[in-house]
Amino acid sequence: MRRFLIIVLTCSGLLWAQSPAAEPKQDPGRASITIRFKPLPRELLQQRLSLIRKTSSERQFVLEGLLSTSGCGIKRLEVKDHEPNVVCTLAGSSERVIVLGAHYDHAPKGDGAVDNWSGSALLPSVYESLKNVKLRHTIVFVGFSAEEKGLLGSKAYVAGLTREDRRQISAMVNLDTLGLSPTKVWSNRASPLLVNSLAAVAQALKLPLEPMNVDAKGASADSEPFFTADIPAITIHSVTMDTWNVLHTSRDTLERVKLNDYYETYRLVTGYLVFLDQLLDAEPVPDEGPS
Repeated sequence: MRRFLIIVLTCSGLLWAQSPAAEPKQDPGRASITIRFKPLPRELLQQRLSLIRKTSSERQFVLEGLLSTSGCGIKRLEVKDHEPNVVCTLAGSSERVIVLGAHYDHAPKGDGAVDNWSGSALLPSVYESLKNVKLRHTIVFVGFSAEEKGLLGSKAYVAGLTREDRRQISAMVNLDTLGLSPTKVWSNRASPLLVNSLAAVAQALKLPLEPMNVDAKGASADSEPFFTADIPAITIHSVTMDTWNVLHTSRDTLERVKLNDYYETYRLVTGYLVFLDQLLDAEPVPDEGPS
């Protein structure tokens, strides 16, 4: 039986505040937060990566199967003229929501292993690590369709939200292009509180994290439609200037994913969601003692 990872994190101040972008209402000041989740074996993450398929419809089928096997019920949301967004929900104790998203389509050249089967294949593993954690927020896991066609899946998702739906979303965390290197964050297109919180969690878990902005490369990400809708958002990735030329080429293969870096990103993302769940605005979970 694998044990839960439990870390108590005390943090304060701003680390990488670079943008006046959309921001959660809370200023954490000084917070003491317990990060608790069940890490999965890296061999399982490697196995899920190996299930990569070529077409978007095949990827949709595999992603739905992985989420269902992990215990998460699937809902499909229409994206006009493309495969649907794949959605599953982990219920929390309040109506507040954190969205964890990753696109499952890929560019015509290459296998799209890094961009972005690496992100979408991580969704079921994060779900599985959190499903027995008492959460305030409901976590909505979304496999976005048609990102490479102009963020069509994430735009359709945001367009389908009511005003009240948008108000209930505390944060959107986007996973795109993981495992090329140790974890990076697109810091100047993220809500400062979200970036600072990610840095605090990385420090607490002793995991690598660096700011890496890819504006100069003309990049876009599924976090952008959420930003436009005034929903706090962040994109976690692994691209560097040295690895940028892998994307959208025949070099984007499974061999490019460095398993150690990928696994560390998984641990960071999972711990980060636990941290955000307690930091951001939601009703507290009653303390029922150790489980």
